[in-house]
Amino acid sequence: MVPRHEGNRRGDVVDGRKVYDYRASVDYLAGKAQLSDVQLLTTVLSRRDGQHSGYFVRRWAIPDAHDAPSTAIWTNSVGDLSSIAVDLGATDALDPHVENVFLTRAKALAFLSTRAEWDESEHPRDDHGRFEGDGGGDVSAPESGGGGEDAAPKETTGTDPKFAAMSLDELTSYLSNNGNIWLENDTGTKTGRTQEVAANIVTTIDRLRQSPIMAASLQGYQNPTKISLVKGAYVRAEGGRRTFAHYRSTEKRLTIATGLRLSNVAAKPGIGKELIGKDLPTVTAHELGHQAMGKIIIEAKKNGWSHESITQLFQSKSKAVWEKAVSKYSATDPHELFAEAFAAWTHPGYQQGKALPPELVSLFEKAGVKKGG
Repeated sequence: MVPRHEGNRRGDVVDGRKVYDYRASVDYLAGKAQLSDVQLLTTVLSRRDGQHSGYFVRRWAIPDAHDAPSTAIWTNSVGDLSSIAVDLGATDALDPHVENVFLTRAKALAFLSTRAEWDESEHPRDDHGRFEGDGGGDVSAPESGGGGEDAAPKETTGTDPKFAAMSLDELTSYLSNNGNIWLENDTGTKTGRTQEVAANIVTTIDRLRQSPIMAASLQGYQNPTKISLVKGAYVRAEGGRRTFAHYRSTEKRLTIATGLRLSNVAAKPGIGKELIGKDLPTVTAHELGHQAMGKIIIEAKKNGWSHESITQLFQSKSKAVWEKAVSKYSATDPHELFAEAFAAWTHPGYQQGKALPPELVSLFEKAGVKKGG
């Protein structure tokens, strides 16, 4: 039996037609040889007309260079993969609840994925939940570390004292009243580690939205932006993969593990390393970059950015180029390229290290994203 995508929707009606959604899971499709060269999938609605009524079927689709659905794909009950060219306006329609996913997420390590089982006894913490001595927050950390370790980073959490002095309830109210952002606490406690992580996240959000484009990008309107704090060293992403943080675009939800280290904020971003950074502010910026990407690219193109899409830019250079110019993880797919570059550009120490490629600098400058956050 073909496993179903966990994000399949029920009850949608588009143009008076009911929408049926039986898409296969992303992890299942990632194993298909026919899709070995495909990185991004989007969705499309395929029209079906009956004798008395019509309906839509939501399908995965391979996008073109402009990120529009180009080839619809689906599986039958025994897993055989079929495909057909999308014909918008004739047999197909754009999906008002479009979902974009990356097959490379199922083929490669997730952002900051752990590489060994976490043993809490091997990583002692003090009464505030901070790691003691050499306990670190790393699990089989990459050799390059991703964070400019040659710059002798200052031991600081980067938390604004104003937010450090607030209770978790006050931090929750602050986000809700200043941007319709919901802070959801699933840790079972409101003090100590949980409060410190929340204060650090609020500090990063407040810093990022000093740019008008970022204030608009992070603003929750009818559907609030949601930030969920969970207990432990990692969270579960699609397919059960373990990561320190995860952003789900369909829910506008950022989930962060409160076991993420609060110290060792690097003096400069780790451009050219495995990751731009592993500290909480950099991880938070990376994940929020996923949410901000759409508005930033639209604004940049409006002001003359020369590329059609982030996908087109990603495909214009080799994986090896992106690994050196941004980070190894940025070469995973177009969205991770954007998020890693965003985390670097908005890093407080950006001007102290290597510069991003001119195409990415132009993207952020033309969108009005403040350098250094």
